[in-house]
Amino acid sequence: MPTWLKVLLIIFLAGLLLAATAIFLGIRWLKSHEAELSDLGRNAEAQARDWGKGKDANACVDEALRRTMACGDLEVMCQVRASVFFDGCMQVASVPADFCANVPGQLEIMATVKWQMAQCAQRGHPNDRRCSRFFTNLQKRCERR
Repeated sequence: MPTWLKVLLIIFLAGLLLAATAIFLGIRWLKSHEAELSDLGRNAEAQARDWGKGKDANACVDEALRRTMACGDLEVMCQVRASVFFDGCMQVASVPADFCANVPGQLEIMATVKWQMAQCAQRGHPNDRRCSRFFTNLQKRCERR
């Protein structure tokens, strides 16, 4: 076996070992913090419901997007909290009949990209992945209706 192939194989196996270790540690961390994360989720959803009472769906979108954009691009837990807020708020907010009228289905790839880009640009966040991810949540919500 050529030396370059041995080196490549060692690098691949080392990467595989690192990935397996990261997955193992991640699962272990999640299991050890399961109760804490569950409590945080319930509290965030309750706060969102309180905030959303008497408001309409557009207010939920604006506030959840504001919270999402306050997160750093790699702050996954912050973005999850914003998503939980959005879901909780939408559970109690009044939803206009035409709220989802112009929202494309998630499988409509080109329409989704154009729609998300337009939504983010209108709200002052052009080309921002956090904004696009947020509007994916809105699409999911509309598809469930």
